[in-house]
Amino acid sequence: MICKSKFAQIFTCVILGFGSTITLAQDSASSSTDVATAPSATFIDVMDADYLNGMGRIIVAGQHGTVGLVELTDNAALLTLVENTPNVDFTSLHAISDQEALLGSSTGMLYKFDGENVSEIAQLSEYNEPILDITSDGKSIWVVGGRGLIYRSTDMANYEEVVIDEVTLPVTEFPGSFPADWYLGVSNLDTDSLKFTASVGGKPAIEEEDYILYPDEGFIQFQKELDMDPAPTVAS
Repeated sequence: MICKSKFAQIFTCVILGFGSTITLAQDSASSSTDVATAPSATFIDVMDADYLNGMGRIIVAGQHGTVGLVELTDNAALLTLVENTPNVDFTSLHAISDQEALLGSSTGMLYKFDGENVSEIAQLSEYNEPILDITSDGKSIWVVGGRGLIYRSTDMANYEEVVIDEVTLPVTEFPGSFPADWYLGVSNLDTDSLKFTASVGGKPAIEEEDYILYPDEGFIQFQKELDMDPAPTVAS
């Protein structure tokens, strides 16, 4: 369950910094001083990373077609960018072998890094929703994303859509009761089977007054502080 307060917005990003070096050189004309260059640093937005064991490198991916290989040394992290990558925003990646990785984009396109180049595999999202995660269990590769996108592959070439017709939510207590948007993790809720229980001042909470249900978006908005004894619960 995810809470987003009405009074604050939450922004999450991962920043990976590479390099901060100081070079010392002896001045041949003087025996007293060393000349030090000012430290320099380069920063790049990284959305995901994984280790390629066969290459001894960390593959990273991010915005604007950024794909690179990071070599860790005693003093620095050296980034080598992969050339001629598509100009897309990468949102996820997963190593599938010692030298290969799959990459997901913000528009639902799946790509493959073969150790040298990045190439398209398949467009998985009908609505250009982002691919949010990629994983494997040794037998299958799973790709998930926005609007319930779930695909499975057993050969890394053909991807079959997995359709979930119904999701059952067991009785779940809310960890808080303050005014906020409380996301349930799924959208297109069935209001006939959804049961939300809460109280205000010991009396049952009133819909549209104490809380508002947004079934299409998949969240409940608490309009005021609800009781925590007992805590609000939801089930479907």
